[in-house]
Amino acid sequence: MEYYFVGTAEETTIALNEALMKTIIAAVDNLQQDYNDLNIRSNLAWAATMALNDGISGAGMQGGDWSCHGIEHSVSCLFPNVAHGTGLGIIFPACMQYVQSENPKQFTRFAQNVWQCDGLPQAIEKMQTKILEWKGITTLHELGIEEEQLPVLAKNATSRGTLGTLKTLQQNDVENILRLAF
Repeated sequence: MEYYFVGTAEETTIALNEALMKTIIAAVDNLQQDYNDLNIRSNLAWAATMALNDGISGAGMQGGDWSCHGIEHSVSCLFPNVAHGTGLGIIFPACMQYVQSENPKQFTRFAQNVWQCDGLPQAIEKMQTKILEWKGITTLHELGIEEEQLPVLAKNATSRGTLGTLKTLQQNDVENILRLAF
């Protein structure tokens, strides 16, 4: 997803990333039924490997947008009991909502091709429902984070400068994203 949302005309890379996202979603769904299925686990492992391969999943994508990671690292730094994937599952939907106007065509494509929805709000809802089905959580509040801690998280996330490629995120932007994720 870090590469996908900066996409514009890199059709092969975009389509590959869509296939990887759909494969990962299907594999995790199937693992809910049979955690020990080696074929499913193999497909998930291979898709995850391909998704993190900059040369393939990031080809032509200007290095991607890693702002969600910077925000999530702040969460995990100040709340070390929060797993990185859990934090990303909370931050990504909020961040997508916040920056969607920077590349609306790509966010609409994500909604249609990955989640079979007409628009991003429905895709975010479907994504969060899926996370809940997988026994995950979808808000910072569920982690035990208090609303008054959001400015501290935002300050920590931007302590080394701004974040973002699609949109340059200042501390106030990060705080707005955290509020959406709260």
